[in-house]
Amino acid sequence: MLSKKINVPEEFVLESITLKRTNEKFSEERFKTLHENINHLSKFMPFVKASYSIEDELKHIARCSKNWDAGQVYDFSIFENETGKYIGCISIIVNKSLRLEHSFGYWLAEKSQGKGYISQAVQALTDYLQDKQEAKRVIISCHAKNLKSAKVALRNDFLFEYKAFGLDRGDDAYFFVKLLDQEKRSELLSIQDSLKSIYNINI
Repeated sequence: MLSKKINVPEEFVLESITLKRTNEKFSEERFKTLHENINHLSKFMPFVKASYSIEDELKHIARCSKNWDAGQVYDFSIFENETGKYIGCISIIVNKSLRLEHSFGYWLAEKSQGKGYISQAVQALTDYLQDKQEAKRVIISCHAKNLKSAKVALRNDFLFEYKAFGLDRGDDAYFFVKLLDQEKRSELLSIQDSLKSIYNINI
């Protein structure tokens, strides 16, 4: 079934963080935080380079706005409630061919990791997509070497589904899914050990 545009709030106020629709007002904060985390982020995000300019960031934000209005990608900037600081971003990516399947992309400043912020964001957006939009499948994918991201998925009750080989730059990736159908979820849960053994992974 082909996708249709979904209605997503422009702000989610959570316990420790607030998610706000990305816009040009945040460009300087986003640019500064990105450059402060180049070494941390460039391992898994090839576009993060020292040459990345404020003009590049403004172009990126313009694309974010266009994609939001088109119902393709809903990009949120993440702010820490205690300090008001920008600390990262998370996006809902709409599957163009499957109406009820969505995935997440996200990154977080290194100093803000380990505080449960991404878990809060993932849980809130997943609940919204499944409770309000009846999303049958919500997906988290991550670089096969990015075990921190894999553990975020598992902590939020996503189940391992498969490993994809040779994506983008030749890298491999893990895919995790949260299913709305509880019978299907139970079926996938029952074969977790077998799947991990087949793909020879330890997460």
